[in-house]
Amino acid sequence: MSGKGYKRKRLVIAGFQYRLMLFQLAQFITVALVVLGALYVPLLMKLDRSNLTELQKIEVSNQLMGLHQLLPTLWIVFGLIVILSIIVSNRVAGPIYQIQTILKAVSTGNLTRRLTLRKHDYMTEDATIVNAMIDRLHTTLSDMRSHQRAADAALTGVMSSGNLPGDARTDMDTLRAELDALKSLLDHFELRQDSDGSEPIARPDHEPVGV
Repeated sequence: MSGKGYKRKRLVIAGFQYRLMLFQLAQFITVALVVLGALYVPLLMKLDRSNLTELQKIEVSNQLMGLHQLLPTLWIVFGLIVILSIIVSNRVAGPIYQIQTILKAVSTGNLTRRLTLRKHDYMTEDATIVNAMIDRLHTTLSDMRSHQRAADAALTGVMSSGNLPGDARTDMDTLRAELDALKSLLDHFELRQDSDGSEPIARPDHEPVGV
């Protein structure tokens, strides 16, 4: 992805990330217990036999001591899995968190934000879909606002002519009320603006995602 993505403020940012890490760690612990059990149990059972000679017992004990030397390696692998789990889960949980943040902003009427992910994040296709949806909604609302303003200006011109019969005046007042209601609804949405104060139409100026 080109451009700057978001900056992470926390190492673990979502409950989903905790669950993913716990799942991966549970997998490692299960595999480690199975492997250690397969190695230790036969030796312990053999050592428990009463018919072993002292030399055989020493040999089995040495084998057990050799297995104990694997424990530091397992701890190192465990630490590496924790680090890898955080890295991988960040690339999933981070985009999910960002998408939720953007959608919450949209739900309040804010269409000025776009989603940008970091270079190695997952879900870039989903981010592109979200941005495309916001762009389409932004363009539609911008067009509606432009048409509302044009209709309002035209209505103002007609009403200011002063040559309207009473029934037409009533209908114009009703139309004015409807246009005002439409303006109130459109004003709920916050759109991006050009330098001249007008909303841009069909201009996706957010940074591309997934490039």
